Amino acid sequence: MSAPLSEEARTIEMSAAHALLARAAELDVARPAAVTIGELRRAAAAAGIASRAFDAALAELHPREEAGDGRTPPRRAPLWVRLCLFGVPDRKAAMGFYWIFVAASLTVPLWVATRLQGPAGAMTALAFLAVFVFGICGTSKGVKWADAHGWDTV
Repeated sequence: MSAPLSEEARTIEMSAAHALLARAAELDVARPAAVTIGELRRAAAAAGIASRAFDAALAELHPREEAGDGRTPPRRAPLWVRLCLFGVPDRKAAMGFYWIFVAASLTVPLWVATRLQGPAGAMTALAFLAVFVFGICGTSKGVKWADAHGWDTV
């Protein structure tokens, strides 16, 4: 009977190695919420990852990283988000405006249609409805964007 191979002599397929390391990372609950780039660089070197490959992956992850302090500048919100959430300080206020738009979209067009008769009333009611629907859609999409990218970028 042959002696079992030591861990240093045993080989494992790359797909199994990836799965093993991913599972080990899941089980490691004592890790901090964030790690430094230096710690990641040392871990990559220990895992046998070439430093130029690590640098390329880092550049893909943070393409706009400043050379000076090593922090990634916050992404500025697109113009449509800044317009839809203009003057809105946080998510709670944005959701308040959202529900105001919902209520207004249900009541104002009906009120206008009862006050103005004929085509003028219908067109005015449709115009108000379009404005409020834009407010609802813009606010909800803006809130979704800010939730994903951070409210400090709005």
